[in-house]
Amino acid sequence: MSSIEKEIRLKINDNDIERIKKVTDSYKERTRLIDITCGKYEFDSLSKLGYIGRIRCNGNSYKIEIKNYQNKDECLEKALPINSIRDGLDFFKLLNMEPYLVLDRYREVRKYNNLLIFIDEFDTIGSYIEIEYQESDKDEAYKFIELLNLDNKEQDKYGDIVRNLIRSDDDLKKKMIKKLERYSE
Repeated sequence: MSSIEKEIRLKINDNDIERIKKVTDSYKERTRLIDITCGKYEFDSLSKLGYIGRIRCNGNSYKIEIKNYQNKDECLEKALPINSIRDGLDFFKLLNMEPYLVLDRYREVRKYNNLLIFIDEFDTIGSYIEIEYQESDKDEAYKFIELLNLDNKEQDKYGDIVRNLIRSDDDLKKKMIKKLERYSE
């Protein structure tokens, strides 16, 4: 069965993180996640096809995911366990989907009423919060943003953020290429 993911994403700083932690309850401890995104048309895969594939590494646990976007804030998502990154790369290669993005982050999951709050701290693009409102509505997410006086400028998906940054930052582009090479071996 697929799940529908509904979320808002915001850029945050260390002070925001501390304020978020004060008003939310711990749900899942901080853990390192590595996501390798695959597509037929690299960064244009989502706009051309409406979906992307992803390999998610969480410790010694691996899975492949398909994310099929319905609109800017909602996507259908299906995940299946795999044994290794190589299994995921081989699977997506059969579908003509190549890796084009590696995101390495620490994620902590918190809860506020019916919202799940994901604090993501990336080694390359800084810190963000994803507010998921599957069990609620978007208004509750906006009330949370207002409560904490967060900058309510909604951000693109992480892949779009990276794509825009590497267009103007050759160092980030080189780092991304090295990460892709390391995980694709």
